[in-house]
Amino acid sequence: MSKNEDVEYRLPQELEGSVPTAEQILRAIGEQKYSYERDRVFIRAVDDPRFVGTASPFKAHRFGPPIDLVKANGALPFTWVYLGMDSLVAAWESQLVLNNRGAGNGFHITTKANRSGVLASIRFARPLLLWNLGEDHSSRLGFHDAISSRDHVACQWFGLNLREAMLMKREQERPDGFVYPSHRVKGYPALALADWAAKDLFSSAEVSLQPFVESDVYARFRDDPMCTEPPELDAR
Repeated sequence: MSKNEDVEYRLPQELEGSVPTAEQILRAIGEQKYSYERDRVFIRAVDDPRFVGTASPFKAHRFGPPIDLVKANGALPFTWVYLGMDSLVAAWESQLVLNNRGAGNGFHITTKANRSGVLASIRFARPLLLWNLGEDHSSRLGFHDAISSRDHVACQWFGLNLREAMLMKREQERPDGFVYPSHRVKGYPALALADWAAKDLFSSAEVSLQPFVESDVYARFRDDPMCTEPPELDAR
């Protein structure tokens, strides 16, 4: 989806000046060729095994799309496929584990993660070509505070403009997605693959699956003194 197509959008007035435009993003990072080698193993954590190689068409995460663009039937106009470098980052970023409400009140493993969570180890057949929001690149864009904020609204609009900036590139120069600093595991990177790249990448990838409840990281969470039973409604 591009704003040059049939979906029109406008940044909410309260976010004007705080979310960089697609043109500004393209100028700041559009010539990047950040890459991961072919042999790198990535981890994707999901609570529904159907969405290992794709993303749920009804569940937006940190980088959007914004709720304003969600269709009448609840479908998203685009998606990002989120990955981690290891299972710890993947589990937090994919929200298999969530903080309880209130600081110091611990965290819980979600009911769906206990019931159907999966960790996928993924080795792609070619190197990934990405844009990087880590290092000082978010600072250069003036978006470093918002990208680490608990409030997703600005990030979702930023993700929309980031996608638009990518679509301004010629198809053969378009990145597969981007690297960003994990909001939940400070100091670690996470990845988001664009939907135009994910299908091809996963079609030739080596993928091995493990039930989340049988993983080492699950045992780490379960045995943590801050881990509690999940509430009736998972906190967000």
